[in-house]
Amino acid sequence: LTPQQIMHARVCRKWRLAARNTTVPMTGFKVDCARQYNAMEAMATSLPNLQQIELHRLDSPEGHKYNDGEGPYAAEAARTALHITHDIGIVSNFTKLIDLTICGAPLNGRYPILFNSFPLLERLEISNCNGLIWHLNDLANFASLKDFHTEGTPVDGN
Repeated sequence: LTPQQIMHARVCRKWRLAARNTTVPMTGFKVDCARQYNAMEAMATSLPNLQQIELHRLDSPEGHKYNDGEGPYAAEAARTALHITHDIGIVSNFTKLIDLTICGAPLNGRYPILFNSFPLLERLEISNCNGLIWHLNDLANFASLKDFHTEGTPVDGN
């Protein structure tokens, strides 16, 4: 079953508990608009065993962003101060995550939650996130990491 089919099946307590304990197979769940973010927020409690998430730019509607991280770039924080803010921290509820893609997501600052919440993560892709501040040492928290790709995103460390 796809995550959407499982979400629709949440009709009684017994089914809700079954859905919560289900390991959702690898499917491309893409968060690229406020509507998809709201779906991810609902899935954080009802389907915490989701294994794959793609966080992209929140295109629709315009004026949406994820909350600023630690030590954000001041100019970007000021520019987006009036944008509707969504909590990126809910991603940490998906502790069985195996595949995480962050592509063009509106991030600004350091987000330790993205680098210490996924002990089973095997694949990580970070691209075109100019406001994301991170260090290569952050990858040390991913003991199971097999595939890592970064492009167009500044990184510190060697």
